[in-house]
Amino acid sequence: MRFLFHAVLCFIPLALLCTPAHGQDMPAVTSTPPFQGFQLPTELGTMHYAVNFGERLRTGYYGSGGNVWTTDISGNLGYLSSSENRPLSIVYSGGYLYNSGGVQSSIFQNLNISQSFTSRLWTTNISDAVNYLPETASSGLSGIPGLGDVGVTAPPVGENGGQGILSRAGQRISNHVNVDVERHLTGSTSLQVGGGYAIERFLDGGSDSLDDDSIDVQAGMGHRIDALNKVEGTYSFSHFTYENQDSTISTQKITVGYTRQVNRKLSLHATVGPEFISSVGSAVDDSSVNVSVDAGMVYTGQQYDYSVNYTRGVRSGSGIVAGTFVDSVFGEGGRKLGEYMHISVSGGYTLNSSIGNLSNGAPTTQQLNFHTLIGNAQFSRTLSRNFNAFLNYSVQQQDSPTAAATTNAFSGTSQTYGFGITYSPRPLHLGHK
Repeated sequence: MRFLFHAVLCFIPLALLCTPAHGQDMPAVTSTPPFQGFQLPTELGTMHYAVNFGERLRTGYYGSGGNVWTTDISGNLGYLSSSENRPLSIVYSGGYLYNSGGVQSSIFQNLNISQSFTSRLWTTNISDAVNYLPETASSGLSGIPGLGDVGVTAPPVGENGGQGILSRAGQRISNHVNVDVERHLTGSTSLQVGGGYAIERFLDGGSDSLDDDSIDVQAGMGHRIDALNKVEGTYSFSHFTYENQDSTISTQKITVGYTRQVNRKLSLHATVGPEFISSVGSAVDDSSVNVSVDAGMVYTGQQYDYSVNYTRGVRSGSGIVAGTFVDSVFGEGGRKLGEYMHISVSGGYTLNSSIGNLSNGAPTTQQLNFHTLIGNAQFSRTLSRNFNAFLNYSVQQQDSPTAAATTNAFSGTSQTYGFGITYSPRPLHLGHK
């Protein structure tokens, strides 16, 4: 009964989101459809949803050295309103993980809402992302390895932060609100200003986890050289604070960027500039200057797609340390295998180097390095019009320094094997364009 209660509870947000939507019936399909599965909607006035049922086997993550079986039930939803000038986007993922072997079962919830307002001279975007997870996000839309959503990711809110430090701190909740305003000065030149506020709270980590708050503001100017090329310049300021800690971190950076649309399928982007870091109450450094980088490429074709991105900059520290300097490279891709099969992969490497103190409050004059390697792969096969099956594999490896042994940082290698069934009907068409 407890499992059934939690399984129903985790779908309440999904049910609330679906309730006001009324879609028209789609024509019957007489032939076997191409590959299906949950995808975020790209057409205005559509909603797509899916329900997943699966099993997974996980090794090495919970510190006991044994294997943990998990029965999971989860749901995904994506909605894009029909308005061209005021589009609303909603992305949801949530579910219940029933664990064996004495490992606590858990609920996870992710909700991403974005509202845009567009006029002839102004463009405003307000976005909010709320996440309630039992571990550091590392795979797919849910953030949980083994759930059948490899290759599906929600649009980021604010700056791309790279992979966080893996931890076993238990349930944590985060919320990131961001506002961006763009004023078109001419047909090719615009002024942008924006800001955001983020919090992260660890509900089960005790004194071994750092709750943090951060704010960021930025202002910049962009100029479109022609239909294929764009340049921009930006100044940004960020400030990180930590509960029950004297440490605070502030950063300022000035960057220049370039975007190139090589052809209809391939685009490139790069942003680079100095980042000035100052810390108060830290035993590592009082101030330093580093290079901030955000560069990558995106390719989208009919049979396959892929993207690769590299980021470098200051992040909050994932509840383990009071701030880290991050080098992160991440890639993902997908390929159709005929009409009825699909393979998705994602993975990356991240180096988190400490700026401030450990989460248990112990100061250290030695910089701590956390090396994190993530890999995910999934094979999907269409079974019928609305059902497909999936097999997936995930690996997480993290080398944590000896000084962090008293924290909740994960150290070692964990592997996850998952399989299941997805019910995902074709997108509903809502409203009128």
